[in-house]
Amino acid sequence: MVGKKALREREAGNSGQMVNRHLPLPFPECPRCQLSWSTCEHGDCGGDIEVEPISREVACSNCGSRWEIYDSIFHCRCGHAFRADEIHNAIESLLSVCRQLVDMLETNERAWASARERSESSARSVAAMIVHGLGKAAGFVIGKLLGKFL
Repeated sequence: MVGKKALREREAGNSGQMVNRHLPLPFPECPRCQLSWSTCEHGDCGGDIEVEPISREVACSNCGSRWEIYDSIFHCRCGHAFRADEIHNAIESLLSVCRQLVDMLETNERAWASARERSESSARSVAAMIVHGLGKAAGFVIGKLLGKFL
């Protein structure tokens, strides 16, 4: 789990537009030592860094700072510091993987929404058939009772 939320929706998904999501930003491979790891920390406060892969905006989950990913400077554990634009291909690969993850999440959400809608629609149909059947049965019984008493 990254920061306060692993995935943060910034816009409602009901509008039909793509939902912007911040995902954990993996630390790219260091050009000097070739180390990489699954998350990045904000150098100013130590918060987890998340990226919105469509807009290329990064944000700190702790202090809320935001900036464009290519304005980032990465500080490796080996002591080497490198700018994002020095590893352009690696950053684009990371963003591509993040975009694919967003696509998969949105496809999954659409499938669940569709299944939920079909389920609710089916439940409404069953309830309507039951109510109709009960109404028909009640009408039959009332008709028989009225026939006996009249």
